[in-house]
Amino acid sequence: MQFTRKGDYALKAMAYLAEIKGTSPHTIDEISENSHVPRHFLAKILKDLTRANLLIAVKGARGGYTLARRPSEISLLEVIEASVGPLALNLCLEGTGRCSELSTCGLYPVWQKASKALRNVFESTKLSSISPKG
Repeated sequence: MQFTRKGDYALKAMAYLAEIKGTSPHTIDEISENSHVPRHFLAKILKDLTRANLLIAVKGARGGYTLARRPSEISLLEVIEASVGPLALNLCLEGTGRCSELSTCGLYPVWQKASKALRNVFESTKLSSISPKG
């Protein structure tokens, strides 16, 4: 997975919901407007985040989305992987078998180390720490 606009948008939407506090649901239009994420992207992103049990979707006239857990319990890694898939800096780290030089490549350990460091940063950073209101 390369970090894409979709991953960035997922983080922005989740950061907005982390800021809000409370348990009342927030509509797609509200989240879109306040997180500056285009609505047409947001609908799919919110479905992915709901499937990953990071959001709760409430149906009906007063429906919308709320965080499934406290912001301090949701890592950025969870949000990223729910929206764009497993975090890997390079194709050889994706485990797809596309690289025929894996066993002899001197760069593989470097990519692996860098990927692990990045993964640790995203895993240890919680939504509450990127939200201005914590």
